[in-house]
Amino acid sequence: MFRKILFTLTIITLVSCVALPAAGQEIGNDAEVIKEYIDSKFDAAKIAILTTLGKNMIQRRINALSTGQNLLAKARLVSEDVKNVLNDEIEDTITNLSTLKDSIDSEEDLEALKSKVESIVVNYRVYLVQLPKAHGLAVISHYRTISTKLDEIIEKLSDKVDELGLSDEGAIEDAKALISSASSKLKQAEDKFEEMQIEWPAQATTLNLEARELIIGAKGDLHEAFIKLKEAISNIQESAETEEDEE
Repeated sequence: MFRKILFTLTIITLVSCVALPAAGQEIGNDAEVIKEYIDSKFDAAKIAILTTLGKNMIQRRINALSTGQNLLAKARLVSEDVKNVLNDEIEDTITNLSTLKDSIDSEEDLEALKSKVESIVVNYRVYLVQLPKAHGLAVISHYRTISTKLDEIIEKLSDKVDELGLSDEGAIEDAKALISSASSKLKQAEDKFEEMQIEWPAQATTLNLEARELIIGAKGDLHEAFIKLKEAISNIQESAETEEDEE
């Protein structure tokens, strides 16, 4: 009885370690199956229940990893080296999980089956490491795209200011500084995602949180830069109107 409770708690604890909202979804999907496993009195029934649980856990991870790969492929403004390393990790994980799924399906020993189901979480850290990295890099690429568009606006405004001899009252330079700050934070976030390793889940969690804080900071900088550019446009218009009145 004690070993049954210990194993059940281990599965629930491991499942609950995955990244939210994946954790809630995972526990919600498996709660009834876990209860059925606890209530079952025969090894044959336990094996059947655990086999279904393990195969479903693996398939959800494979599906999520495939989605992560698609996001990664679209992240054009992320270092190719970083993307390639993560993509290779995901490919290896999908292959290994598929092999483990077949092994679970054919396993007839309950203790061995328990170990294999536990390994789905312990050995791969799909929700804790690989998916946060893929999603995080996709977000970084998105904000770098915004940064590039703001740079294009700055270039056009600067040309107009120089051409007409107008004043933006320093708003353009302020926007440039904010965009530079955002770019620095996005690079730091990318570096932290790169450092996340399956073998060090606790460290990966910390790095993920730090990276996301940097991304939030970069988002704030880009928002402020956009406001500064609106201010620059307003100042340029006022400068042009003043010159017209003086003429």
